[in-house]
Amino acid sequence: MKAVWFRPEHQRDAKKKEDYEAAIRNSRVIVDRLLEILEQRMDAIESRETDLDTYDGGAYHKLAFLHGQKKELKEIVELFSFINDK
Repeated sequence: MKAVWFRPEHQRDAKKKEDYEAAIRNSRVIVDRLLEILEQRMDAIESRETDLDTYDGGAYHKLAFLHGQKKELKEIVELFSFINDK
């Protein structure tokens, strides 16, 4: 799991860190739904990238904005990469 998940008190106490990690890993309903929502948002952004109306006037700014949104969503999804860890 990425360190960003853990508060300072988890960093200092290995048992707290282990318990907290187990609690997060066992919270699958919320995690799975959040990942579904993020995937839907990513699909919506990607469909706008291929929509020709996106490219009328100021296309570079619009495309940069869409790419920024995708980058943020990907970073959030990456926080959940531990879900598939063994």
